Amino acid sequence: MSYEPNPFDEEAVNPFANSAGRPLGQSQYAGGAFFNPHAGSLSQADRDATINIPLGNGKDIAKKERELDAKEAELKRREQELKRREDAAARAGIVIEERNWPPFFPLIHHDIAREIPVHLQRIQYFAFASWLGIVTCLVWNVIAVTTNWIEVKHNGVKIWLLAVIYALSGIPGSYVLWYKPLYQAMRNESALKFGWFFLFYLLHVLFVIFAAIAPPVVFKGDSLAGILPAVDLFSKSTIVGIFYIVGFACFCVEGLLSLWVLQQVYMYFRGSGKAAQMKREAVNGAAGL
Repeated sequence: MSYEPNPFDEEAVNPFANSAGRPLGQSQYAGGAFFNPHAGSLSQADRDATINIPLGNGKDIAKKERELDAKEAELKRREQELKRREDAAARAGIVIEERNWPPFFPLIHHDIAREIPVHLQRIQYFAFASWLGIVTCLVWNVIAVTTNWIEVKHNGVKIWLLAVIYALSGIPGSYVLWYKPLYQAMRNESALKFGWFFLFYLLHVLFVIFAAIAPPVVFKGDSLAGILPAVDLFSKSTIVGIFYIVGFACFCVEGLLSLWVLQQVYMYFRGSGKAAQMKREAVNGAAGL
């Protein structure tokens, strides 16, 4: 009688096993280590190798922690010292001004949006436009006079030097003498600064009117790009005449803007009671003498 194998016997062949007799999808062992059957077999050195992770010395870790704590304490001490100095300066009325304008090459401190009261920001912006206007006028005046020097060649060096002097003295002078005092007056409500502004801003307005006309006082007025030298230069060089006409237009616009700013600041000065305050300060100062 022939023997037939039991299909349910444990030793039966597994149809899902590979050719090596191991079920597919199961991990294979080689010397107690997992390995990929498609990869090369592990060597004895690989099986015996151990991974060494440096855990460091406890003393070194404690030392580093102490150094970090010391640095943190030093930073806190410096912050407290800086804050103490800022508070002391604020109580003494000293304002630390950081140069922030123009952004690409900071030369002055200027922040109307943060430092000027909201109801005065419009006037201050127009005053700033007036200062930028006189800067533009003086720079263009140098360009026009340089063109006159090149084309007409009459008193060229002398009028060019005068134009450069106007620019080098007028640009920083206008900022220091009237724009910065107005900025500080608007920020601190200082009656004395308002008086300083009015004094030098009136001189600024007079200079702009004089430059727009450019009467033949010095070198026939050719050192200023005004209307009178422009008319005279048209007969000698049309290009130079056009440059001087543009300069005349710049001085006219600057003059109108300056008169408007002067009117607005004066109206605020009278309406806010700063005029009476300045009179009281002047009387008190005279009495103290």
